[in-house]
Formats: sequence, structure tokens, C-alpha cells
Amino acid sequence: MPESIQHKLDRVRRPRVQITYDVETLGSIVKTELPFVVGIMADLSGNSIEGRTPNPAQPMLKDRKFVEIDRDNFDGIMESVAPSVKLKSTGDELTFKKLSDFDPVNVLRSVPALKAKFESRTRLSNLVAKLDGNVELQKNFVEAYNQLDDATKTAIKAYYDAANPPAATPPADTPPTNGKASADSKPPADAPPAAPAGKKGGK
Repeated sequence: MPESIQHKLDRVRRPRVQITYDVETLGSIVKTELPFVVGIMADLSGNSIEGRTPNPAQPMLKDRKFVEIDRDNFDGIMESVAPSVKLKSTGDELTFKKLSDFDPVNVLRSVPALKAKFESRTRLSNLVAKLDGNVELQKNFVEAYNQLDDATKTAIKAYYDAANPPAATPPADTPPTNGKASADSKPPADAPPAAPAGKKGGK
């Protein structure tokens, strides 16, 4: 009989937690393994917070029952719990009904203001992709741009300059002079006049 996957994993990669107990059966000791089950107690239904939609009254802690969660019913359990958050900036309340609702794109689509900006950006990205290599479409855009009035062209240029600021130019490093002045260096304004070449100062 071929070895099952479960027995192979027990032999190759043993679990970190193993709970066993010895049972005496017909005069022999048999080691029996108990399943490792984790129970988590947490108030995942949320409280009635000011400014948020109050949740229905929850039963007392002693009356609450454990809920078995696995990968098959995870989204269903999350939908029944309905975790939510209210955004202070926009006032929108987000409710998460499945794990994929936490995806950044799905979060954007749940906020009307962000959804409109995201869709506009997506359309612009698709337009730029269509312009790549499409000479005829580029020609049409150039002709349409040339027909615009000066005020519209100025506004478009200002928007483009604001979105693409010029890179800052780092200051040029001054090479060391090793105590000697360069040919184009100038003395300070209050420095005494230099003595003529070939003559020494003094009497």
C-alpha cells in the first residue's frame, strides 16, 4: 500500500506541536495523538462608536459560541462579522465582507472620491499605452493641440511643469588649490596691494 501524503509529511516534516497520550489497550500501550486546535477569543464584532453605524446587541460573553474557521468558510465568517472602519478625511465607512476587500485597489473603489481619481488615472494610462507606436493617433493629437487657444496651451504646459519638476543640479565641487591661488582668483577688496614682481618690500 503506498504511503499517504499525511504520513509522508509526518516523516519528512514533522509538525511543531504534537500532543499525544498513552492508552492501554489489551495489555499493550498505544500512543494516541490529539489534534492541535487553537481557540481565539476576541471581540471582532466591534463596538458602537460615535459616528459609526451601531451594531446589533451582542450576547453576553458566557453565551457566545466558538465558530470553526477554515479556508473554505473564511469569507462567510468575515461577512457575518462585517468589520468596518470610518475614514475621518472623507466620512466614508468601509465594510469588509471578504479577504479580497482588503486589496488596495478594492479599497480605492470603495471610496467614491478615490474611485473617480483612480479611474481617470487608469484611462490616461491606457491612452498613453495606445499612443506608443501609433503614429496616426499621435498625429491627430498634435493637430488637435495646435488648434487650441493660447490660454489652454499655457494651462496644459503649467500642469505638465508642475507634474514634472526639473531635477535639482548639485553644486559643483571646488577643487583644492593646495594653498595656491588660481590664475582667475581675485584678492579680497580690503587686501593691501601686492608688491611689483622682482622687488622686495621694505627699505
